[in-house]
Amino acid sequence: AGFVVAREPDRVLSPDVALVSRARVPTVPAKGFFEGAPELAVEVRSPRDSWVSVVEKGGVWIGHGARLVWCVDPQAETILVLRPGVEPELVGMGGSLDLAPLVDARIQHAAVFADV
Repeated sequence: AGFVVAREPDRVLSPDVALVSRARVPTVPAKGFFEGAPELAVEVRSPRDSWVSVVEKGGVWIGHGARLVWCVDPQAETILVLRPGVEPELVGMGGSLDLAPLVDARIQHAAVFADV
């Protein structure tokens, strides 16, 4: 899915995983890109990506209105959690991911990497 995060000039971004609430999109648009950033954007580091480039992409999402971003490094099995106005949080083995401000829930780190 693509997200139009700026106009004139247009800027369309596409995360590896995104979440948009039903409150913001009661029905899926028939065509085109979603206007605005998702509530949650997930960027996964591929073997060719540098960690810095993945974290920079996360910052771009925050800068365009995402409320929560996960920068995932499958090789290191770590997740950098980004939220606007809050210090980044690095979550590793044994940790859990807080889904605030989206929902009051936590996901165990091990669940994210269960099939890696």
